Amino acid sequence: MGKKILIVDDDSDFVLLLTKKLAQAGHQVFTALDGSQAIRMAHRESPDLVLLDIKLPAGGGAGVLKNLQRSAKTLNIPIIAMSASDDPETRKSVADYSLEGFLKKPFDFGDLLRKVEELFPGGQPK
Repeated sequence: MGKKILIVDDDSDFVLLLTKKLAQAGHQVFTALDGSQAIRMAHRESPDLVLLDIKLPAGGGAGVLKNLQRSAKTLNIPIIAMSASDDPETRKSVADYSLEGFLKKPFDFGDLLRKVEELFPGGQPK
């Protein structure tokens, strides 16, 4: 059974492409284009996984991470960070948070699907 996945990214074309691919793989997808939308959506939808762009308007990815990991309702949601930048500063901004992975954009969609399968073998959280 597919998972509820929240995609958080300010690039609407990327969000649309990723939404289509994840939906084709059987997942239910929700989207947010900025940090404040992401926090509201995560609390409302209780996704199984969040794919979070680190460079975001309205709160930034690190701000979203901080909020999600301090809230009892969203604390245990796995998060995979994404960024077009793989520089030390970007990595440092998320180093203090518990993440399930980091994907440098652009990334191979197959890599993402493998990571989702690792997180939910047989459809269940590990």
